[in-house]
Amino acid sequence: METIRLLLVEDDRSQAVLVRKQFERADAANISVHHADSLAAALETLREFEFDIVVLDLALPDAAGLQGIKTLRREMPSTPVVVLTGTGDPWLALAALKLGAQDFLVKGQMDPRSLVRAVVYAVTRHRTLAAARESETNLRSVLENASDGLAVVDAKGTVVYANPSARMLIGGGAREIEQALFGLRLIEGEPSELVVVDGSGDDRVFEVRVTEVRWQRRYARLLALRDLSERRRNQRLHERLVETDRLAVVGQLALGFAREVNFPAKAVAAEVGDLSSGLQRIRGLFEKLRKAASDSADPKLAGFTERLVSKQQFETQVELLD
Repeated sequence: METIRLLLVEDDRSQAVLVRKQFERADAANISVHHADSLAAALETLREFEFDIVVLDLALPDAAGLQGIKTLRREMPSTPVVVLTGTGDPWLALAALKLGAQDFLVKGQMDPRSLVRAVVYAVTRHRTLAAARESETNLRSVLENASDGLAVVDAKGTVVYANPSARMLIGGGAREIEQALFGLRLIEGEPSELVVVDGSGDDRVFEVRVTEVRWQRRYARLLALRDLSERRRNQRLHERLVETDRLAVVGQLALGFAREVNFPAKAVAAEVGDLSSGLQRIRGLFEKLRKAASDSADPKLAGFTERLVSKQQFETQVELLD
């Protein structure tokens, strides 16, 4: 594959170095990374040099949130963009995609392979869609060799073409793809999610992007399918780990209080038990701590514990965990 010229827009130099190292670990010799530390610097660079893709941080000093992607899409509409952020907020991801971002990566959750794959897929998808708009004659050959799953749907919703990647992803031909797409909103500029049950009974999640094209001299829609199943599994695992960490913190806090009031540690550990489902147990534990503190001979300790595990404060902790 020819060299991909990538512009990384990131104000945090340590993060910029980390992204560069991710590409190095993936042995991505065909990706040439250049760096800009602000949106203004990025726009100046893009006006002077040609790049195949921009990886854009959504927390820049001169363009916070979605302002950066809005400005880039307005000023450089022909350059594909992958957004990079420190939050896994799904609504922010969806908003960025609707504004024209090709993909969405979360700092701390991406590995070298997923980073390179996102960049290569974004560039390939952008070039494929550009070719589809320019030439119907070359479209079929482009689709046939594309790594993305691509299908063409006519005005009636009939799948008139599906490339090998699409057939492999869905596990069938045009008819099976048509059945999977039934009821899905196919609107240009609005990515959709498609859930397909595979042969083993597991759900596979696909992102579907739509581009209006001419196919056999008639209006049609070109669908680009990308498998998000692995990303969703990793996201769910990350969320479970975060929740377990939160519960573990509360459990350790409870054990610390127990030691302060000489409450038996073994009894506390038994109450904490399975932290993944321990909210109710922790609630009961705090009630026992309150009673133990009230029986304490030390009035200062009793008063402190009572205030710390008061109903209002405890419910605030539960709300944060939920």
